[in-house]
Amino acid sequence: MLYFKKYSMEARPYKIIRSILFWFFFFAFVICLPLVILYSLGYQFNHNLKCFQKTGIISIKSSPINAEVYLEGKKIEKLTPCDLKELLPGIYKIKIEKGGFYPYEINIEVKSSLVSELSVVLIPKIQDVEKIKLDRNFYKFFVMEHLFGKRIIAFAKDG
Repeated sequence: MLYFKKYSMEARPYKIIRSILFWFFFFAFVICLPLVILYSLGYQFNHNLKCFQKTGIISIKSSPINAEVYLEGKKIEKLTPCDLKELLPGIYKIKIEKGGFYPYEINIEVKSSLVSELSVVLIPKIQDVEKIKLDRNFYKFFVMEHLFGKRIIAFAKDG
């Protein structure tokens, strides 16, 4: 007759394994809980200052909508209007561009726990515009549209 020794959950190897697992998960919980709470409250670790800082938001609106947004030279996968969240305090370079419009660049400051708003009106590009020599002192100009396209008429003080 074969005899199998049955190990119950009370046997010594199981008690040791259960004890190790209990303390492992207890310490993992104690270590991770403050990090999860800080992150949910909007804090992020600043590697330069070696501490946690409250983050801020940049809210971007543009006319026309659906313009591309670049943060520090990197394209963001969002189109305007959009919010750039979880940004550490500091000054960020924002670029907004859309086909057929001149790009818009600005440095904007992000402060802790605040929303920095940016509203942009993009200026459309005018085709076939000749460059005006700036050796004169212009005081008035306007855009004239005629049969052959658009022209800028400028008046100088000296005629």
